[in-house]
Amino acid sequence: MCYGVLGHLFWGNMAYQVIARKFRPRSFDEFVGQAHVKQTLLNAMSSDRFPHAILFTGPRGTGKTTTARIVAKTLLCENPQNNNPCNKCQSCLDVAEGRHLDVIEIDGASNNGVDQIRELRETVGYMPSSGKYKVYIIDEVHMLSTSAFNALLKTLEEPPEHVIFMFATTEVQKIPATILSRCQRFDFRNHTLNDIADHLKNICKQEGINSEDAALFLIAKQAKGSIRDSLTLLEQIISFSGKNITLQAVMDILGLTDRHLLLSTIKAIANKDKSQMFEATESFKSSGYDPTLFAEELLELWRNALMVKMDCHKQGPMDIGDNEIEELQTIVSNMGEEDIHLLFDVTLSGLQRLGYSHDPMLALEMLLFKLLSMPRLQQGLPIATAPVAKPTAARATTVPQKKTATRPPTQKVDDNIASAPIPVPNEPVEKTWVQFVHLVKEANGFLGALLEHTFIHKEDDKVVQLGLPEKMSFLLDKLQEAKNIERTQTFLKNFWNDSRTIEIEVISTKQLGDNLSPKAQEEQARKTKHQKEAETIEAHPLVKAAEEAFGDQLTRVKVTNPTNMENH
Repeated sequence: MCYGVLGHLFWGNMAYQVIARKFRPRSFDEFVGQAHVKQTLLNAMSSDRFPHAILFTGPRGTGKTTTARIVAKTLLCENPQNNNPCNKCQSCLDVAEGRHLDVIEIDGASNNGVDQIRELRETVGYMPSSGKYKVYIIDEVHMLSTSAFNALLKTLEEPPEHVIFMFATTEVQKIPATILSRCQRFDFRNHTLNDIADHLKNICKQEGINSEDAALFLIAKQAKGSIRDSLTLLEQIISFSGKNITLQAVMDILGLTDRHLLLSTIKAIANKDKSQMFEATESFKSSGYDPTLFAEELLELWRNALMVKMDCHKQGPMDIGDNEIEELQTIVSNMGEEDIHLLFDVTLSGLQRLGYSHDPMLALEMLLFKLLSMPRLQQGLPIATAPVAKPTAARATTVPQKKTATRPPTQKVDDNIASAPIPVPNEPVEKTWVQFVHLVKEANGFLGALLEHTFIHKEDDKVVQLGLPEKMSFLLDKLQEAKNIERTQTFLKNFWNDSRTIEIEVISTKQLGDNLSPKAQEEQARKTKHQKEAETIEAHPLVKAAEEAFGDQLTRVKVTNPTNMENH
């Protein structure tokens, strides 16, 4: 009696099916995404041109094995409907439950030896027990040994007419080219966030579960394109929160950073609001979030902010919710694209340092305040309309004098600036290249940091050719980006009224001659200064006296108070 009760309880629990199995697609009509694969397979079956060997490849949880099973059901179905299985006949039921004699599923990970493949070769010659085909599905086929692949070659090239091979793999690069050339390949892609979120919403509706759209969207995001992963997460969250799935519940159980905290952080950075940033950091520290995870999510948020700034959401659906898009639009309204690029780069560098910091929380806090204090372009103004002062003709070879008055971001270029005297048109740019780069750095730190490694190599009435030393050639691609060339030319026109075209060329060390970039000039000046200081110290009477007194025992002279030394 006791055994009977335990047995009843055991089998009662086993009757439950996890969501990933319960809602596995049973036909192509129920399949989510992968339209290119679905359409090709349907056309092949309708035209009776189905290949004898198929390879399904792609990330995990994207439907490779499920597709193979649907194909097997369709090929063996007694009453197919529009090249879809009926899911009612005995053949469809047997395939779904894994007991059909003519559908042989093999796990490549545990049956990867040559003996198993030889056994397979011996059975392919037998005719199907019922229906037209015998279908072999080999999952994780890349796990087969080299000998097993070699044993499979001949059978794969000339299989019996009644045999269909379908392989599934997540690592197609490990499959020999001889096998690939004998298969028709289908590449599965990660599902979009919207597809996954919609699928989760339909499942929740069928299961009678109340769910917030933002919560389902966050689950979809954490699945990283995998339908199966999203269903596993959904199952876990249902166990935690029951019939009511909220955004807060998802964040709690998955240990994710509060989106409101992330948005509040970048809002403080965008507005340079120190008090709001202080509140955000204090909230972050008290919440116990992982600093590295927070920085990673902040990095992704900068990417989303840039996409919104460039109006990418108007071109098609983005991988973020509509509410977040609206918030980001407000946040980035007073920022330029270059600002976001620079903030992304600094965040990325900070994230890399978090890994080896002895106190990641402290490092993250300092990173956030560094982002808060980053210089940037004027609020939302394109570079071409940034308020810059043009030098007068009389001072064309000196640093231009900026106007002290500034204008609001929405105001047009001041008439006084527009009518200011312009420099002599034919005046060589190289005479003031250092000053030009200095002005660019003030307006756009990132572009200025690139240009400070260049110098004027050649010029004529139409083109200014910048030289880039060979040792800095890794910057060439960045400098030659269309947006950077355009912005450099815009600055050239705004600062010097010069409309010539900018070109950039790498100059070998032998061709450099006396040409020095602003950065190289700065380094040379620093070395010269240090050398003169060293010579002054060596010539000082106190040093001379010490050398005479100690001779070879004196190895180094250190000046702790240069002012006192000069007085002596």
